[in-house]
Amino acid sequence: MTMMFDVQKRCNLHSSLFGEDTQVKITKYGPHCLDLDSRTNKLFPSNSILIMAVTNQPGGYPPTDFQTGLCDFCDDAGTCCYGMFCFWCLGCSIASDMDECCLCGATVLMRSVYRTKYNINGSLCNDYLAHMCCPCCAICQLKRDIDRRKEQGIF
Repeated sequence: MTMMFDVQKRCNLHSSLFGEDTQVKITKYGPHCLDLDSRTNKLFPSNSILIMAVTNQPGGYPPTDFQTGLCDFCDDAGTCCYGMFCFWCLGCSIASDMDECCLCGATVLMRSVYRTKYNINGSLCNDYLAHMCCPCCAICQLKRDIDRRKEQGIF
């Protein structure tokens, strides 16, 4: 269901039109949108809001842990060496896998985003501690997990 409304008319729409349990996606469009004047039944250009009710939520992943431990260096010696000798290159590889900016790959936030996306147990505090205590271990663990999920077809 898609409806066009003026900016002033969008207040309280999600509860009155779609019900409390429905998530509403609101997108603002520029002056190229057209609205219908109810008095004259003519279209006119306006700044409009596109409101779409999202009734089917995407399926999530069951809660899990990382598929390898933080210090499981022997599971993938190639990734371990890559992380040890070219830390920022491995970070860029992770960012590329996740369709993010290359500079973001070796950060706590990338690990947190990945953990949230795949419903991996943990917290931002744990991610921060892993990166502060052993950044190479944390980034190698993330790359190993990405590679395993690719092999399983769930990445």
